Amino acid sequence: MEILGVIIGGVLVIISNIFLDWRRHAKESKNLAFAFRGELKAISLIADKRGYVKTIHKIIKKMKSTGTSLTIDIQVRREYFNVFNSNVNKIGILKAPLPEMISRFYVQANGILEDLQ
Repeated sequence: MEILGVIIGGVLVIISNIFLDWRRHAKESKNLAFAFRGELKAISLIADKRGYVKTIHKIIKKMKSTGTSLTIDIQVRREYFNVFNSNVNKIGILKAPLPEMISRFYVQANGILEDLQ
């Protein structure tokens, strides 16, 4: 009878550890998703408030109407991808398709920044 109690106790410990690990992983994944969402929303809001897209459309329209090309000088002086840079190694814990979507956004954003430099 004692052996049965030990076996049941061991099984309960294993099950509770599995549950706690799953819960910790789920919470970490959710928090990481919120951190990325916050950074992406902030970047989007900054671009919108500063009117980047509207300005680019105006410049394209002017170049088309005049037939000339314009040079634009834009300087990026700060790092805006802190959440991504600090957590890129954890991106795999997010549920699909978030890792792909997040990676694509940051690769494209870095490409734009590279073009501006």
